[in-house]
Amino acid sequence: MIRRIAYGFLLWLLLSLTATAQTTKVRGCVRDADSGEPLPFAGIFFRGTTIGVTTDASGCYALETRDPSVEALCVQLLGYEPAESPVKRSAFNEIDFRLRPVSQALAPSLVRPDHSYIRRILARIDAARDRNNPEKQNAYQCDIYSRMEFDLTNTDTKLVHRLLGRNLDFLFDHLDTSVVTGQSYLPVLLSETRGHRYHRTVPPLDTEVIEGNRISGLAGGNVLTQFTGSMMMRANFYNNYVRAFNVDIPSPAAALGAAHYQYYLVDSLAVAGRKTYRIRFHPKQPVTGPVFDGEMDIDAQDWAIRSIRAGLAKGSNVNWLRFLVLEIENRRTEDGRWFYGRDRLTADFSPERADVNRFLTVLGTRQIDYGEPVFHVPADNSLSTGESVRVLSGAGEKDEAWWESVRPYPLTEKEKGIYRMAEQVQETPLYRNVNALANTLVTGYYEKGKIGIGSYSRL
Repeated sequence: MIRRIAYGFLLWLLLSLTATAQTTKVRGCVRDADSGEPLPFAGIFFRGTTIGVTTDASGCYALETRDPSVEALCVQLLGYEPAESPVKRSAFNEIDFRLRPVSQALAPSLVRPDHSYIRRILARIDAARDRNNPEKQNAYQCDIYSRMEFDLTNTDTKLVHRLLGRNLDFLFDHLDTSVVTGQSYLPVLLSETRGHRYHRTVPPLDTEVIEGNRISGLAGGNVLTQFTGSMMMRANFYNNYVRAFNVDIPSPAAALGAAHYQYYLVDSLAVAGRKTYRIRFHPKQPVTGPVFDGEMDIDAQDWAIRSIRAGLAKGSNVNWLRFLVLEIENRRTEDGRWFYGRDRLTADFSPERADVNRFLTVLGTRQIDYGEPVFHVPADNSLSTGESVRVLSGAGEKDEAWWESVRPYPLTEKEKGIYRMAEQVQETPLYRNVNALANTLVTGYYEKGKIGIGSYSRL
């Protein structure tokens, strides 16, 4: 009984997330071909695109894209010969590079963080943040499309049979691999939400009207439908702290970031014809609390955050959380204001115990895509009721033709397979437990027959 409750609590934690897509995924490390030493700050990108990252302090990287035309992954680093490798589209790839130094002898150089220059950049971001932060706009409205995927990792066959029941071998046809952790996972829940968000500063208004929602394996009217929109944990790096799972993590884009991070200006590039700084940030040693490790692109004219990829740094202690990666993309509108483009979160939860390999662990992803904003809110008195989320009648009854018309991109075959798989296992204990845990999230109590255990906020 205790084991089931503990496992159920682990599942409940993931239900506070929302969506990802199955894409071309690549992860690996870049090393010196002679010494084998890792090479930080190497540029990694898909050939013929602007989709790329730089390697971290350990020389590692993770990258993915929905672009169906990508064929090769390239790597470049000053002082080394460039290299590339073909990629398998719509699949997981693990590609390590061994770079050879250029034949010409180069004088040695030492790269150090330049905090005086970085402080000036951070100060300019801080001075312009009210102008660039969408939440500081007087008003806006926009369409949103969000998706959640809920996966089980550490999917040992005997363990799955013991916890989920037998005769479910067909589930393993849907195994995939995470680009964040490199582990295989079994997708068990997929949710899509289409809505419209309204924001106003005076008088305050933050309302999301959900027009359509569906969750694989759960009835259309399930209480979980109202909790899978964009309102669930939006990351805003213009704030001094990013709040994740009730933990405040210092933002590397805030003026106070220099107290927590070492910065490296690794590149200056043109994005959409505008000068952009690419800056890597690493936690100052030693890590004494939750901090990020990653990189950000800063527009050098408006001092706006164009994009940021931030992962929870090694050594950060957050209960149950093994991995956390936040990926943000912003865009500049025609009138010069900056607005959200895409917001993605990936989290891996595991129990903190030595025999973790005996437990199924949980991988959750959610992605929000924002439509073109309109910077005003209609004079609709019904929007001023104080509701943060409103689910329209019939939101859970939309057909596939409607979903195809509102998605910003089509489902892949693997994503469609999750819905088909759900139809096969709706009567299994797994899906009955997910349904029960969704109600636990809303009501605060885990119901066992006529007994309610909770509330979970006080356990």
